[in-house]
Amino acid sequence: NDPRMKTIPGAGEAPWSRAVTDDTDIPRVIRDAKASGATAIKIYADPSPQLVRALTREAHKQGTAVIGPASRQRDK
Repeated sequence: NDPRMKTIPGAGEAPWSRAVTDDTDIPRVIRDAKASGATAIKIYADPSPQLVRALTREAHKQGTAVIGPASRQRDK
């Protein structure tokens, strides 16, 4: 529901710009982003701490950086 995403063609569905939820296949999302040329994952909006941890953990596992204020949360 982030209004910034409405201005980007394909946002939320493109491999380089995905909307994710707790039900999302996080490893696949990270793999798809990397395959599209992404070198980092940027977290927008205000995802749950659990979702941030899952994204960050998997991105780091796949050798990908995570950017955004939410990425500063510690992986516990």
